[in-house]
Amino acid sequence: RPYQPGIAALAAATGLPVVMTESPRGLADPSNGDVGALLAQADAVVLLGKQLDFTLRFGRGAARFALIEPDPAIQARARHLLGERLAVLLDAAPLAATRALAAASTPRAAD
Repeated sequence: RPYQPGIAALAAATGLPVVMTESPRGLADPSNGDVGALLAQADAVVLLGKQLDFTLRFGRGAARFALIEPDPAIQARARHLLGERLAVLLDAAPLAATRALAAASTPRAAD
């Protein structure tokens, strides 16, 4: 799992929930716990190398999205599915972006 250390560093640096979805069942996978409810409450979701597809319920909900992905086809799909809710689109390698975000982050204040 090459992304695991970067994901852990991002979660530690920001204090925000970070979820890695590898299951073909996505949010419906019981091993993911109640991630679907967490996603439904999110104001923003950052997709790092994760295609917006059925495993994420095609992004349904009110959240705004940021997509970090170098593949133009995946970028186009996100634009189509999210419209104005696609707030940020970065053409970057997900692992490098994860490391850069972790290095530049300041933990958010507790609510």
